[in-house]
Amino acid sequence: MRLVVLDEAAVAAEERRVLDLVLDEHGRPPVVLLARPLHEPRVGPWERVVRRPFALGDLVAIVEEMVPLPA
Repeated sequence: MRLVVLDEAAVAAEERRVLDLVLDEHGRPPVVLLARPLHEPRVGPWERVVRRPFALGDLVAIVEEMVPLPA
């Protein structure tokens, strides 16, 4: 696993322990958090926060930037 894209709704306080276990198991890959507009997300292991609404192409560009495909 090279990157995790995660919806803010999936990281309620009780799920954070599970998320930390999954990230540890996979070498702590970077995490992109998809967040609600005008809402400050909880502190977490997010390398990037993408706020709604966003275009799918914008998310694809972020993923490609963070995990480039081999030449």
